[in-house]
Amino acid sequence: MNLTIKKGLRTLQSEFPFLKEAKEVFYYKMRDALSIPHERDFKALKYVEPRSNSVLVDIEANQGQSIESMSIYMPSSRIVSFEANSNLAEKLRARYKQTRRISIMAEVCPIQQEISRCTYRPTKDLCTTAWHLSTGRKQHPGSTSVQSSVSTRRS
Repeated sequence: MNLTIKKGLRTLQSEFPFLKEAKEVFYYKMRDALSIPHERDFKALKYVEPRSNSVLVDIEANQGQSIESMSIYMPSSRIVSFEANSNLAEKLRARYKQTRRISIMAEVCPIQQEISRCTYRPTKDLCTTAWHLSTGRKQHPGSTSVQSSVSTRRS
């Protein structure tokens, strides 16, 4: 999209806060209708065969982008999403109140607390690569590869 148009839309959004909500609704509906995840790394989920009792965990839910992206490829899997900001968690609870398979937890995820103690913080690209290495499958286009081992020393 043209940079001038993007800047103009952001300015309008600042002047009229209700436009942010409308933009988010449009964004989610379009991505859902076109089956487009918010980040391409989520496309790796189409190569995973979910079990009947699969549970996906979303750490730092923010606006729910990962919930929507996971739902594209695993529409019947349960999703537990953690969001420490109680205001954002409430918005997400309201959005997904009719969806029983999605749970929103208004707290910091215990896994996140462990990760924050590591000197190395894993990225989604690393997680995708680790999954491909563990399953022996080829990486999807655009993924990075791990060249060296990763240390998780505690500080």
